[in-house]
Amino acid sequence: MQIILLTLFGFILILLDILFVPGGLFIVMGSCAILYSIYLSFEISLWLAIVHLIASLAVVPYLVRYAFGRVSLKEEMKKEDGYVGVVDHSAYIGKSGIARSTLRPSGSVTVLVDGEEEYLDCISEGGLIEKGSPVVITEDRGTSLVVRLAADM
Repeated sequence: MQIILLTLFGFILILLDILFVPGGLFIVMGSCAILYSIYLSFEISLWLAIVHLIASLAVVPYLVRYAFGRVSLKEEMKKEDGYVGVVDHSAYIGKSGIARSTLRPSGSVTVLVDGEEEYLDCISEGGLIEKGSPVVITEDRGTSLVVRLAADM
């Protein structure tokens, strides 16, 4: 009975470490408790110790799968559900604007959208663009908009 309780106590300590108190201390203590229970079963019988070792090793993958299944993300965050990682700037492609700062290669651009001025952070496609130069937005690269001089179009 002592062997079974010691083994269960070891698995409970391991589960506590995975779920609540990360750091590894309870995993070490739980593993020591399980190994000591296997040692105690070895004093009774070699076959009992072998069966105990195999049973303990068979339980570990299920324990880990159960524990990580409880703490891991179960649902996917889809764009259709309103989760957005990067704002979509594709509506700005083709719009004209004026460089508010010198783009070397990044800077600020003013674009007129629906009668209102919008200030956008952009990256120049060809290199240096002077402040006040007319630009056109050519590409959306994730979090950045790419511009080039309007005269180059």
